[in-house]
Amino acid sequence: MQTKIESTRKKYLPVATRGAIIYFIMSDLTLLNCMYNFSLEMFMNVFKTTVHSLGNSYLAPDQEDDVVLEFSFNTANRDRQLDFKVDKHVSDLVDHITMNLHKQVVCALYSKHHLVYSFLVCIQVLRNSGNITDNEWDVFLHGGTLKLMSSKTCTFPNLDGAY
Repeated sequence: MQTKIESTRKKYLPVATRGAIIYFIMSDLTLLNCMYNFSLEMFMNVFKTTVHSLGNSYLAPDQEDDVVLEFSFNTANRDRQLDFKVDKHVSDLVDHITMNLHKQVVCALYSKHHLVYSFLVCIQVLRNSGNITDNEWDVFLHGGTLKLMSSKTCTFPNLDGAY
């Protein structure tokens, strides 16, 4: 039973990860403009409201699933159905949390910063998923100068005879 709880808990880690990504981006927006102060309380209210609005409807069996589960002695099939529902629930939670926090934050930003916020969320999600590596991010930020500098060794000229 403990291993089943642990495996289900691990399936919900993407929800926590997405929430952390967006929260830290929200807190970094103060670097863009000092008026962009978002509280943890506001973040938690949106997060909790989103989780409660989706509810556990994905985890409760439908009427026809109820009949299948009642008369089915195949626990592997039942577990596979519940795993699919948990995966769908997690996916929907991630999408709805991202969308609701985006709506909330964008309402507080100046229009010229909407795209910046969206870009930061997009980049951090892609970096977290591994679609953008740290080297690619460094090249984007610095235009490849760091890569050129790291590939060449800097040697200082011998100036002993110059003076």
